[in-house]
Amino acid sequence: MAEGTKIEWATATRNPWPGCSDAILRDGTTSPACRPCYAKRAAARMALNPTLPRYKGLAVFTPDGPDWTGKQTFVQSEIDKLRGWTKPHRVFIESMGDIAHESTPVEWFYVLWQAMADALIVGHWYYLLTKRVGRLGAFLATVRGIVGEDAYWRVMERTGVMTTTEN
Repeated sequence: MAEGTKIEWATATRNPWPGCSDAILRDGTTSPACRPCYAKRAAARMALNPTLPRYKGLAVFTPDGPDWTGKQTFVQSEIDKLRGWTKPHRVFIESMGDIAHESTPVEWFYVLWQAMADALIVGHWYYLLTKRVGRLGAFLATVRGIVGEDAYWRVMERTGVMTTTEN
């Protein structure tokens, strides 16, 4: 994805690790918020495009509609683009998956955090959206322990953390 997104509250998206799977609720059922997921439809379509190899194997079309495979792809160039912009953006991080997916290693999140911190001078705002708020909280706590209070809060002052609610 790029600048000029149609998402009304963002001016750009970056997808450093596209891919996902349906969130499973405590009772073992699929989250109702995952059923109409636009990202799995888009990822299944883009997976068929040979010019978009980062989406290959992330989602597929099934008789019941598009579905995630549970895989993710790390895309360093998406992270590097944060540092390359010279004008401020409202950046939705990971519109093509879940920023806190179960298969996301904390190391990926730390690499993203460093880029977010490096690009603060430009004046970006960041938005992190997840259905896995507990896992995102664990990521944030880990990063806070690594970078320290001052560096952590400099990024958090310009970061919106959002979650999807089903009911």
